Amino acid sequence: MVIIMSQRKSDIRKQMNSNPFMDERSVKAGESAENSFPKAARNKGMETRPASRHEQRVEHIDFWMSPRGWRPNLQKREKMTDKPKWSVEVKAMKRISRASPKPQSKWLWVEFKNVAGGTGWLYGSAVFIATEVPDGFYLLPRKMLLNWSLYMVDRDTKVSNPNDAKYKSYTRHNRDDEMSLVELEAFLAFYREQRGKDVLFFPKIIDEKE
Repeated sequence: MVIIMSQRKSDIRKQMNSNPFMDERSVKAGESAENSFPKAARNKGMETRPASRHEQRVEHIDFWMSPRGWRPNLQKREKMTDKPKWSVEVKAMKRISRASPKPQSKWLWVEFKNVAGGTGWLYGSAVFIATEVPDGFYLLPRKMLLNWSLYMVDRDTKVSNPNDAKYKSYTRHNRDDEMSLVELEAFLAFYREQRGKDVLFFPKIIDEKE
């Protein structure tokens, strides 16, 4: 496990080298969230494994998750290869702007286009976006978040200041990306209204003893 986590930290820092918008604070926040999520998942009866480098970079998947201790039902002719798995991308709490004093979880940055102008993580392959809040992770269904964001965000209104990006289209200076800020609680309320239940939530594990 130490080797895996060291590799993941290395991958995040490689992203920092290729993306000047990322700084040491962003890297540490990302590393912390990706270290915390497997522990939170395990406490909820799930096992996780890191995604491949291709899956991380191209498909926007950080982990694969499945029920711990799952065994095939021979009467249903299930096989071990049929083991249910869900792809997850972990999103750490983010600052609104570089000048913001600390990360926050009220507003979620959603990405329509990446830094090179390609499709952003909203269009990735992850089933869930594990969004970090101070005490845990909300598992937001990515497709539902995508459709809701497309409806809620006024992408025709362009802004150049991240503080003005709430439900508007924001592109960073000298970048080809497109992002917007959406209120997390607004999406959680929409999910409850549509599904009649709450989004899955994995509490963080503090001072866990292995």
